Amino acid sequence: MAVFDSNIGIINIFREYDFQLNYYVDNKFSSYGVYKHEEIAKRVLKIYEALKDEKRIIISDLDAAGILHQKENVFYGLESMKKFMTDKKILMLTSKNLSANNFLREKISADFRTLDSTYLINSCLSLADNFTVGKILDEYLENISLNSFDLIFFGASPFGLYKSFFMEKLKAHKILTNIDPILCDFSYIKENILRDYFFTSGDKRFFYFLAEDYLRREGRLKKEEILNISSWNM
Repeated sequence: MAVFDSNIGIINIFREYDFQLNYYVDNKFSSYGVYKHEEIAKRVLKIYEALKDEKRIIISDLDAAGILHQKENVFYGLESMKKFMTDKKILMLTSKNLSANNFLREKISADFRTLDSTYLINSCLSLADNFTVGKILDEYLENISLNSFDLIFFGASPFGLYKSFFMEKLKAHKILTNIDPILCDFSYIKENILRDYFFTSGDKRFFYFLAEDYLRREGRLKKEEILNISSWNM
């Protein structure tokens, strides 16, 4: 099995299952959501070719899932999404690509309103402080009546890093990140994962710097610890 995401969004999975690392990170394109659909498709299909023999590929980036969602071995939390979203009116904060082409409409019977939230995604990707993230979120939601929605869906993996903050800030409303359904749909223990895969491309140093800084601030890494990486030659 492979767990796949772009850049630091994978911390959401690591944070829940830090007793083992079993994922692939594509850091070359940073966050897919800032690129054009054609560029994302070319990149993601290339990576899928390298991973296609895996029995299960868990994708925690919805832009990537939008390209690969028809592949039988690709999973992104769809079953739990259906449970949370069916027949609901949903405000979906997401990338420019998914705002224009939300593939979930084909999968889930729900009333989606998508909102291009690129600047908010970038602030979370940069691990900005809560004040900055909150101010940007306020601007996006300024003219939106949140009470008219059953669910606010944060549909980009960097948003998962700020779930607690979003819940506190929007405590009168039900929220969901795209990481939550993934974590509901499977268990690492039940999958009996034994391998330690860690695939990176692009600037590995930048990824480790952000990930380690975040995990230390959360008290998940001691001062002398670093993220455990495999010796797989790239």
